[in-house]
Amino acid sequence: MATGKSPENYTSPENKSLKKLSIVDVSKRYGDVAALDSTDLDMAEGEFLTLLGPSGSGKTTLLSIVAGLISPTTGEVWIDGHCSTRLPPFKRGIGMVFQNYALFPHLTVFENIAFPLHMRRLPAVEVEHEVRRVLDIVKLPQVADRFPRELSGGQQQRIALARCIVYSPSIVLMDEPLGALDKNLRDHMQMEIKRLHTEIGITVLYVTHDQEEALAMSDRICLMNNARIEQVGTPDDLYFRPRSIFAASFLGESNILDGVVRTMGEKAVISVRAGATFEARPDARFKAEERLSWMVRPESLRVTRDAGPPGNTLRGRLQDVVFAGGVTKIHVRTDQGETLVAKQLTTANGVPNQGEEVFVSWSGEDTVLLPAATP
Repeated sequence: MATGKSPENYTSPENKSLKKLSIVDVSKRYGDVAALDSTDLDMAEGEFLTLLGPSGSGKTTLLSIVAGLISPTTGEVWIDGHCSTRLPPFKRGIGMVFQNYALFPHLTVFENIAFPLHMRRLPAVEVEHEVRRVLDIVKLPQVADRFPRELSGGQQQRIALARCIVYSPSIVLMDEPLGALDKNLRDHMQMEIKRLHTEIGITVLYVTHDQEEALAMSDRICLMNNARIEQVGTPDDLYFRPRSIFAASFLGESNILDGVVRTMGEKAVISVRAGATFEARPDARFKAEERLSWMVRPESLRVTRDAGPPGNTLRGRLQDVVFAGGVTKIHVRTDQGETLVAKQLTTANGVPNQGEEVFVSWSGEDTVLLPAATP
């Protein structure tokens, strides 16, 4: 689990000046309630980092501390090499985009975007130039004279983003900015935000509870649970190499079962109920005879009528088939009494019949070892 000063998310104090953002031993308590346990996290220049987790995991609390909206109980926030822990929000050089857009209804689009520039007392000529520039960036130059009520939800979100980036903030904070949009528009805006991030090179700290959103947009994901960091890594790391049962189950679908380590070397050998054994990717965290959990993704399983070559194979009976358009889910009850769910692309050839004997197989490289579930 990536908490405290673990190597994957912590930088030493002498290296804080090299990071765009450094969160050092930050916590927040309200009386006896911990809204955020001691947390360390770094961001690099130009990175898109997503704080992902369920409600109450601490992600919005952490974002609010970075923004200066609330003060931490302990710890420091460093932005561009400067300790910003006690600075008010307007002195931190950051921008923020909210779910409700927060556009001024009585101002035109141009006036909304120009507002932070007027607050900084920029000359009118420069204001005109910068507003037109960001309208071009968000591909909405034609709406400058409209009012927010005359825009679609997606257009309002892009204008809110334009207002945020017009003064070139050091870091852009986004608190579930797409939560109020329908799925099609949300998918489109994900790509728009990622495009802007790539084209402009802005540093983005993003909050969401949507796993697909985090996987699609992020350079790295900081997965949070119960007021602390669970794991930090690339989308590939968290999806294919989760470090805990929570991480494995929160990101995507997974088959998670119990087992015992028989050998641990270049390959791990794991036994399950009724004595069946299979190979897994080795993990130095575990030793022989240790109880653990193991995980394999549904899309890594193959369901066939024949046993096939030796390897990780369990026999069972097909319980159910769920057709979901381009993907079909196959539920198999193994001879060991476990239920596995496989996912495969739907084909015209179909799948075995319900109740038919089948074999479920997978690669040892697709088998991830996890700490045992707590009772």
